Amino acid sequence: MPSTIGALKQLRVLYASNTVMTELPNRIGELAALEYFGCTDNNIRQLPDSIDQLKNLQELRLYGNGLKELPQTFSKLSGLREAYLRNNALTKLPPNMSELKQLEILDLRNNKINRLPEDIGGLSNLYQLDLRANPLEELPNSMKNLTNLRKLDLRWTRLTQEPDWFRDLRAQGTLIYL
Repeated sequence: MPSTIGALKQLRVLYASNTVMTELPNRIGELAALEYFGCTDNNIRQLPDSIDQLKNLQELRLYGNGLKELPQTFSKLSGLREAYLRNNALTKLPPNMSELKQLEILDLRNNKINRLPEDIGGLSNLYQLDLRANPLEELPNSMKNLTNLRKLDLRWTRLTQEPDWFRDLRAQGTLIYL
C-alpha cells in the first residue's frame, strides 16, 4: 500500500486483502472518512498507532494476518461496530476496551488470548463474541454485564468450569457454545 494513501481524504471503503502486504503506512490514519477497512489474509504483524484516528471506521476486518498485538489506543476507534480479528497471534487485548461503546461484533477466534481484560463487561452493545480456539482458562466476572449479548462462542478453549453467571446470560437469551 503506498504511503500516499492518506491523500484519499474522502475514501469510505478500503479493501486490501490477499496482497501479501507486510505493513500498513502510518498515513492510514489520515483516512478520516473511512467506514470499512478489509485487510485480510496478508502478513501484517503490527498496526500503526495512527489507526486510532479512524473515528468513522465502523467495520474492521484484519483476520489472517499474524497480528501479535493491537495498539494501546485501539479503544479510540469510537465508531467501531464490528471487529473481525480471528486467525492472528494476539495474546491479549489492549486496555480500555470498554470505551468501544458502539461495538456489536467482536471475533477473536483462533488467537492466543489466555486472559480477557476485566473491563470487557463494559461493551454494552456487544451482541456477538467469538472466543473459540483461544487458550482461555477463565472469564472475567464483568462479562455478566453484557446484557445485549446473544451469542458467546467458547468452543475449543481451556475453560473447565462454567461461571455461575452463565445462567443469567442464558436467561436473557444468550446462546453459549462450549
